[in-house]
This record gives sequence, structure tokens and C-alpha cells, in this order.
Amino acid sequence: MDDVQTAFKKAQNYLQNDQFQESYKILLSIVKNFTNILEEKVQWENGIIINSLENKDKLFKTFNICLNVMNHIITIMSFQNSISLSSQTDSKQLEQLKIKKYIPLIPISPLIVEMIKSTNNFQVAKKKLNAGKSTDSLSTRDFRNLIETVSMYQSKINNIKQDIKKIVYNIIYEFDPDKMAKQLTIINVKLFKKINVKEDFVNYALSKESKPIQALLDFNYYLKHLLIYSILKPNKLSENTEIERNYVIQFILTVAHYLYQKYRNFNSLLTIGRVLLSPEIRRLTKTWDLLDNKSKNNFNYFNQTFPKNYSKEVNRLLEAFQFNTGKIMVIPDINTEVEQINTIFQQYDTGKGLNDLGESHLEEHIQRIECCRGYGFIISKSNVPSSNSTLRPVGFLPDYPKNLSDLGVGDLLIEHWILSRVYLSDQDLWKQSVECE
Repeated sequence: MDDVQTAFKKAQNYLQNDQFQESYKILLSIVKNFTNILEEKVQWENGIIINSLENKDKLFKTFNICLNVMNHIITIMSFQNSISLSSQTDSKQLEQLKIKKYIPLIPISPLIVEMIKSTNNFQVAKKKLNAGKSTDSLSTRDFRNLIETVSMYQSKINNIKQDIKKIVYNIIYEFDPDKMAKQLTIINVKLFKKINVKEDFVNYALSKESKPIQALLDFNYYLKHLLIYSILKPNKLSENTEIERNYVIQFILTVAHYLYQKYRNFNSLLTIGRVLLSPEIRRLTKTWDLLDNKSKNNFNYFNQTFPKNYSKEVNRLLEAFQFNTGKIMVIPDINTEVEQINTIFQQYDTGKGLNDLGESHLEEHIQRIECCRGYGFIISKSNVPSSNSTLRPVGFLPDYPKNLSDLGVGDLLIEHWILSRVYLSDQDLWKQSVECE
């Protein structure tokens, strides 16, 4: 496994230096090595695997990353070879398409986790049942229990598969926008709770090393690409007309409304803003012309408010809640927070650490993020910590949740849909956009 990790790091170094062919060759050798391991070290007997594969989870994680990076290399190089450079505009656009050095790692769908667990339990129970049959060592009661256990897990696996089939080809606007906003918030809450605020944000600013911060940034990046692709190609079974793309934009703006006025999820809200302002979407003039006035007004409001008044809006919402309760009140936009803290280190670093003004600004940002998680307090304009949580904050929907940690698991089918979409690179998305209009 150590040799694989060393080879993978070497492939990454080649990739970062734009040596795509060398990187691809190393990744291919790693994949071949994995297939040899699977062929030689997984032992079958009577249709059942009878041994455990050492470091299985780590092996498959690296294996999947290798495949994704190889797919990325093939896509990039095929795209660069096929595109025409005949015009100045094309050249400028290619310059703007930055080659990403990594594939975003996102959470695994809870339904997939449950299916893996049920499949493993099913195989264990079936193995015991087959062993009991061959040796005739089971009592009638134990034999019946094992049959019921095997049947139960088989039924559970089949039910999960059937549920997934129901939504796998859904168009995004076929979901309820409130439930979609809620599920995005549930995913964000799970990731946000893993952050040690001061340690992780400072580490990321100094060395780009913080797994919890990177996990949220990766999810934002993935979500942005997911939503862009959902607008460009909303339906795999139709011509994807301007009318369908218009429906998707209206749906996404409605989701943004719930994220803002119900779930206080600025992380997904500002990601939606970046989607709608992306060049792939802004160039779709025929689609935007079909947008109704209400949706246009909502878009203009979000565009004028964020990111310009982001900090003011976060503070406004925080001041409407009781401080220091341990309840998650707001999910801040991680991209903006990272950028602001990075700026503090760039402007106030003396070489031996931050100066006093920099420390003051850093503490202010850290304190606000901690307040979003329900710890500490910020000083309102009247210099009195807010303690009024009985009145509904201005602009909030009547059924807003006071604690975002209490949202439960939500709709796991929607979460599976979110976490199982195809990931397209910037180059692929631009090609799709050009084909639309």
C-alpha cells in the first residue's frame, strides 16, 4: 500500500506540472496493480467471499480517485485537441478555463452506506446458513432465524435499489424546493460540525491543510458544477430547450429563497449565486429572456446583496437568536470566510505572525463563525448581546427551524440524488453551454 501511495503522489506531481501523459501512465499502472490484488487476494468458495481484503476501504478510495483523475486527463486532452483555435475569442476563453488539479471528494450517500452494510450482513448470514446446511449443525430454531435474517437483508437491499431507481433519472425541478434546500442544509450541517473553527481556518490559511475545510470547499465546488449541469442538460430524455432550462433556473432561485429565509444556509445560497453568475449560464440569453419578473427580481436581489453585504446579513441573523446555546444558528459561506481570513494573513503578517490589528480582525472573524455554531456571542449595534429568540427574525418564513442540528436525516432519496450526479470539469461544462445556444 505504501508503494501505491508513493506512486500516486508521483502522478500528482506530474499532473501539477502539466505532464499529463506521464501522470496517466503511473495511474494506469496503479489501476492494473489493484486489479491484480482483487484477482489474487479475494478468495471465493461456493459463491461467497471467504476472506477479508486488507485495507479494503483505503484501496478502493485510492482506486476510485485514480479512475476519476484518469477520466479528467482524458477529458482535458481530448478537449484541447478537438477545440478550434481559429478566433481570438476562443483563445481568450481557453485561457480562462483553468485546469483543476483535483477531483472534489464528497460525502457518500447514506443509502449507499446502508446498502453496503446490508450487503455485508447478508453475505455473513448467508455464509453461516450455507455452512449450517453442509454440516447439519444448526438447530431448527437457529436454522429458521438464519433464513429470516438472510431474507430480511435481501429484502432491504432490494427495497433500497427500488427506491434509488425511482429518482435516479429525476429532473431537479421534480423535487420539492423546500425539501431540496433542507437536504442541502443537512449535508452542510454534518460537514460544518466537523470543523474546529480557529485551528482549521488558520491551518488552511497558512498551509491549505484542513480536511474539514477542504471537505466543505469540495462539496461547494461539486454542487456548483452539479447545478450548472442541471441547467444546461436538465433532462436526458428530451431536447433540453430554453423552456426547460428556464424551469431549472426558477427552481434554483426558489431553493435559494428557502436557504436564505428559512434555513440560514449561506454556504449553499452563495454557491447558487456563483452558479447563476457563471459564464456558462450568463451567456444563455434566450433562457434568461424567458425568466418571469418574480424570478428576475429574486436574482437581482441576491446579486445585489451577496457577496457585498454578506457579513452584515450573517450578523443580522445572528443577532436575532440567543447566543452561546450550542445550537447551529447559521451556516456561513465557507468560500467567503476562507478568502477573508486568507486576506488577513496576507495584509497583516509580519513574518513572525500577525500584528495587533491582524489579530483583532482574525479574532472578529473566528468569533462570528463560532457564533454560527452556537458558541460565544457577537456585540450588536447597541453593544448588548442579543437574547431575544421569541420573535421571528425579519424576513424569515413562519416555520423556520431554530436549531439547524435538529433537522434530522431529512429525505435520503433527495440526498442520494444530490450526491450521485455526474461530475463534469470546467471544460466539459463550457462545451455543453456552447452547444445549448
